[in-house]
Amino acid sequence: MPIRLLAVFLILLGMVLLAIFQDGRSRLLALWFVVGGLALWRARPREVLLWGFSFSGLLLLMPGTRGGRPIGNQSAFWLRLSPLNLVTERDLSALGIWFFYGGSSRVRQAVAPIYDEMESRPEYAQECLAAPYALNDLFGGSPGSGHLFYYAPRQSHHKLLLFLHGAMGNLKCYTSFWQGWAQQHHYSVVCPTFGFGFWMRPGGLETAVEAYQYAHRNLDVEPGGCLLVGLSNGATGAVRLALNHPEMVEHLVLVSPVLEPELVGSPDFARALKHSPLVFEGDLDGNVPPERVEQGIRAMRDAGIEADYRLLSGHDHFLMFTARDLLFQALADF
Repeated sequence: MPIRLLAVFLILLGMVLLAIFQDGRSRLLALWFVVGGLALWRARPREVLLWGFSFSGLLLLMPGTRGGRPIGNQSAFWLRLSPLNLVTERDLSALGIWFFYGGSSRVRQAVAPIYDEMESRPEYAQECLAAPYALNDLFGGSPGSGHLFYYAPRQSHHKLLLFLHGAMGNLKCYTSFWQGWAQQHHYSVVCPTFGFGFWMRPGGLETAVEAYQYAHRNLDVEPGGCLLVGLSNGATGAVRLALNHPEMVEHLVLVSPVLEPELVGSPDFARALKHSPLVFEGDLDGNVPPERVEQGIRAMRDAGIEADYRLLSGHDHFLMFTARDLLFQALADF
């Protein structure tokens, strides 16, 4: 009976994934679950054994880890072996949107142009996903400190843009998102990984520091402070980096941010800042409502920090994607 239940589960899982996934490689994995469920239901040992061995054929389709320039990563070899690499990041994001946002068409429309752009750059197809670190983190494993994606032009002495991701972990599309702007404004981009994105936990600050140091050791960036961008939960890591290592941060940008009033309203934070922080929020944000963000803004003002707070009408938690032009225009002033 337990074998039959497992068979039903695999068949249903595969059917759901087939309905969500669009890429051929992703759909092969979904079909593998369906076939496995059918093999278990029939309870024929030879078919089950062949089904298990067939997975090794799927592994040949996985991308390899890359290094070098302009696109690369620093990662553990085991990341290459994760079965999650059989799924494209676009399809994995679609699964996350289905699970966390009920398949919201608004969210899908927000991310679609970002993935269209990334997939027009073939070098990203050879980058392994960081999703295994997000899952590890959720189940008490390693958050992947030390892993990062980067865009680094071959020319040396670019400025550094350090981007800290939010919940659901680090995505390749973030590096691609910044690449065009970075090319135009002579930046290198480093996007470190910290599990599911809970940067306020022990190890988050150290991960951001390590990424900053990696860029200066390996990517020939200009010495001095970086342009630091924190998205959603990534803002908790960005604030901690600015607070504890002000020499590493020239400009601070917080997008749809989780703000902790006790930190952003502290005298130490006020002293650490070289410039007023730039804060973007959407008036339709249901993940981090404007009321919560504005508590942090008031705490800053009470501490003498005049944040450049921009509440964008008609935008939600995905405003980094939907208000991309406004964000890039504001950063160009730096």
